[in-house]
Amino acid sequence: MEAQRETIARLEETVDRLTARVGELERRLGRNSGNSSLPPSSDTFVRPDKKPPVNTRKKRGRQPGAPGAGLAMVETPD
Repeated sequence: MEAQRETIARLEETVDRLTARVGELERRLGRNSGNSSLPPSSDTFVRPDKKPPVNTRKKRGRQPGAPGAGLAMVETPD
């Protein structure tokens, strides 16, 4: 009976110690350059989520009717 109590007390101490260690490791894992004084190079690489494209209804490129920027054709090129 006394041996069981000693075993239970030892196991409870182990559980308390391991719970504290898990808490410390989770706290460290949550640190990055945005919420601590760590440099950005210490961050683990996580690809940011892509934002969906904004639907602007405008066509890409120059505006219609704008003059071109190319060279004109000539009879005798240099």
